[in-house]
Amino acid sequence: MSIAATCPFSDSADDRALARHTTNADWWPNQLDLKLLNQHSPLINPMAEDFNYAKEFQSLDLHA
Repeated sequence: MSIAATCPFSDSADDRALARHTTNADWWPNQLDLKLLNQHSPLINPMAEDFNYAKEFQSLDLHA
């Protein structure tokens, strides 16, 4: 029998251990699904569709 066959820490076991890393789901398995907050609906935009941020920024008096 070879040493690699009896050793539990053979190269393949090391590769599997390195491939597995700790994620947030490991630490907090019952966390809330926050993907729902990342939806971009036009209803949540407080500005009108024709609002021009660059034009409004230029109208600010920065020295005041």
